[in-house]
Amino acid sequence: MNGLLQTAQQLALLLSLVTGKSHLHPLCQGAKPRYRGRKSGSVKHWIYQDFVFNILISTTTAGGTLTLDKDVPSYGSLITAIKMLTPYLPDGFVPRRFSSSTLQRLKTRCGQIQAALVDQN
Repeated sequence: MNGLLQTAQQLALLLSLVTGKSHLHPLCQGAKPRYRGRKSGSVKHWIYQDFVFNILISTTTAGGTLTLDKDVPSYGSLITAIKMLTPYLPDGFVPRRFSSSTLQRLKTRCGQIQAALVDQN
């Protein structure tokens, strides 16, 4: 079943890249807004956030960990990894300023998914 879910997610990602629209990723789903503005749970730079999320998932799957200090946005091995990969990415792909709250939310979501997978097995 995990293979089917992964295939479906990869297909959704491919279609979202082709169409240029965000796919329904567990991270991006949210409740309807109670006020005007962007929908709750919507993501401005969703391709970048998927990239960071995939770095976190891949590292965790390989048995590693990436650190992040949300109080010091420029500190942690996650930031170092992103900075090391930046020259190999398209110009403007990585934001000039890292949002520590967004990165922390991605890291927390990764941990929740990992814990859920461990509980299933």
